[in-house]
Amino acid sequence: MNTPHLYREVQKSKPWWMYLIIAPLIVFSVWSFVQQIIFGIPFGSSPVPDWGAWLILIIFGIGLPWLFWSGKQIIAFDGKNISASYVPFWKTTFELDQVEQYYPRDFNPMRDFWGWGIRYGLKKGSKWVMAYVYFDETRGVQFELRNGRRILLGSKQTDKFLEVLHKAK
Repeated sequence: MNTPHLYREVQKSKPWWMYLIIAPLIVFSVWSFVQQIIFGIPFGSSPVPDWGAWLILIIFGIGLPWLFWSGKQIIAFDGKNISASYVPFWKTTFELDQVEQYYPRDFNPMRDFWGWGIRYGLKKGSKWVMAYVYFDETRGVQFELRNGRRILLGSKQTDKFLEVLHKAK
């Protein structure tokens, strides 16, 4: 039985520059497939076999765009458990009872974590940090667990998230 969430945040924003990276890969894979498989004209001076053209189309023309458009970050809290996931890659859950303290935190993804996504093993002080940072985020909730683990959840609704956590604690 699913417990209703007291807080749920879904982030699906994609920065414009990601389209600049993905679009040429899609165009290249589709064009090479169409030229070689549909028109029967070998693509390039040393063309891949037909199965290679199919593979390139599946990976770069279908798979990569699907991952890009389906990717999202979900943060949920049901009153007892806090879960964070990067769909379709990763999910972690921890209990609020395991949390020693939590607080709002401002950060710069590039300076503090060398990028976006799930970041492991980044030393802050003497404790290890796991950061879940999505695009366009500069604020989140830092959790320090009783076992010494630190987890940062980037959020666009940090104040609302903290308010729900305070009421539940």
